[in-house]
Amino acid sequence: MYEHREVHNLYGYFTQMATYEGLKRRNPSIRPFVLARAFYLGSHRYGTIWTGDCESHWNHLNASLPMMISMAMGGLSFTGTDIGGYKGNPDDDLLIRWFQFGVFNPFFRGHTDMVSSRREPWLFSDETNKRIHNAILMRYRLLPYLYNLFYEHSVYGFPIIRPMFYDYPNVPNEYMDKEMMIGRDILVVPILESTETVDADLPSEELWYSYHDNNKMDNGNIKIELTLDHIGVFIRGGAILPMFGRRRRSATIMRLKDPYTLVAYLDKEEKAEGYLYLDDGVSWNYTKEYLKKRFTFKEQEFVIMNEYKQWECDNKIERIIIVGYTRELNKIVLIQGNDTKELRYKKDDIGVVEIQNIGLEIKGEYRIKLLP
Repeated sequence: MYEHREVHNLYGYFTQMATYEGLKRRNPSIRPFVLARAFYLGSHRYGTIWTGDCESHWNHLNASLPMMISMAMGGLSFTGTDIGGYKGNPDDDLLIRWFQFGVFNPFFRGHTDMVSSRREPWLFSDETNKRIHNAILMRYRLLPYLYNLFYEHSVYGFPIIRPMFYDYPNVPNEYMDKEMMIGRDILVVPILESTETVDADLPSEELWYSYHDNNKMDNGNIKIELTLDHIGVFIRGGAILPMFGRRRRSATIMRLKDPYTLVAYLDKEEKAEGYLYLDDGVSWNYTKEYLKKRFTFKEQEFVIMNEYKQWECDNKIERIIIVGYTRELNKIVLIQGNDTKELRYKKDDIGVVEIQNIGLEIKGEYRIKLLP
């Protein structure tokens, strides 16, 4: 005989595993998606876990960040919260802040029970709807980078969301449950209480840029004034992030058809590197059929190369943006094999160089030189 407490957590684990295996047998060509609340050690192999039935209060939003990064450090990276709270009726400010935090959850979902008021964004004020809309657009723009992180998690076990000590152990303890890293390159300082002023710590060993305006940030402990329009999102200098640049009705259309934008945030030595992982997004063929692009920027040259190429797609690279470029610039030249072509660009006062409408096939290899 066994007591219930001895098998309680295992029941949720085996239920999720059985559902996963059943879906695989029903359609062996498609990766299953299983969402569960009960879990145990090893549940990450079978699907997504969310943090449970939270309430529409600031303290429940505040608790969501340490819960999620704790789960991620335990191997359960594909996790998220009920945006807005499962029970209760959030006011406009709480719902906005929860969405702005939620778009960086690996699992992103607005959810509520049947007795609470409906909370589709368009049921709130026009200003609230706009702010939530802009937050969701940010997630869709960053989907290529987020998919990179899922690839890293599946191959190397790296957590998708990370506590600050994972990469920066010298960050003061008081910021460990107020900030989080999204992969190696994005630092998020969400608003988790009813305020527009937060203290943050940007690790001093790195150069950081504001995602919202591309300005360089001061390092160390800083105070951030934030309106309801956005939260603190900062990009590590030295990163090249793949992004989407067009608005679509679904992520499937974006993945299959849309061109990519590559954004290089230069470090203190004006260097950067990154990659893009692509597969069909649906089948099990990703174990051998995928495309992995490697990007580097150094010595005024942007290099695009193939690290692994066993999958064909028709997407293109539409734009390249270089942030933090301080050198003189008079011409940009594209080099592919023995062919060269001068590219049109624009450069602003804070060192952002934008090369538009280049239309490079994603499967090709290229060099782009910035000439004084």
